[in-house]
Amino acid sequence: MVNNDRIGLVFRALESPVRRKLLERIAKKRQPIGELAKPLGVSMPAISKHLKVLEDAQLIQREKVQRYYYFSINLKPLEEAEEWIQTYTRFWQEQLHSLDRYLRARRP
Repeated sequence: MVNNDRIGLVFRALESPVRRKLLERIAKKRQPIGELAKPLGVSMPAISKHLKVLEDAQLIQREKVQRYYYFSINLKPLEEAEEWIQTYTRFWQEQLHSLDRYLRARRP
């Protein structure tokens, strides 16, 4: 079952290019916050806020190892968003096919 509230959080989280880049980097390798921030040229406080948005959408998970927090990706919310998109993609494809059949039937 698709959780519409979480899907809204996922879409809001993905609207930022910085958060999308963070998610890409985390998907490649579990990393601490310092490694995530370096190549993006964004301040640590800003990175922390972006990570919080990703966490609120449950797109990433935080794990403390000694004194560092490591972040890893959680694919479930993305899979739910994809399922939601596919539902509407199928709906609109069916509507367009019906319209096409109707228009073809009306041709002289």
